[in-house]
Amino acid sequence: MEAGEFCSSGLPHDSDTAACASWCSAQEAYHHCGFCKCRACLMCIPPEEKTHVYANAGPSSVACRPGTDVAYPQDAAGSDSDASLEDCKIACDTVDACMSFFYSTSQRKCSLKAEKGEPDRFCTKPEWTTYWR
Repeated sequence: MEAGEFCSSGLPHDSDTAACASWCSAQEAYHHCGFCKCRACLMCIPPEEKTHVYANAGPSSVACRPGTDVAYPQDAAGSDSDASLEDCKIACDTVDACMSFFYSTSQRKCSLKAEKGEPDRFCTKPEWTTYWR
């Protein structure tokens, strides 16, 4: 739910618009996400509704240090050995630990990673590209 959207929780003293108040906590998401005051927090957005923008440094540019692997979700379209680029992006969006991925267009392979942000160094690896949030 986007911040500012109409919201009705039925809870006393709650807001009628979605927001992400400073007191909303991921550790208390089970309780806090019931409040409109927390419904716009990332922790309260259902995984299937999360989308991120991914950057890359161009074809054949990969992070020199590949980082920690994250398991490809079983309920996602495709698999780590047969996925489109879009499948790979959506798979990464649905796993909280996934912050980046390596993708090979020619091999249709997707390797989800836990590393965040732009890699500090790139290496050349034909047919592979690193994408990050």
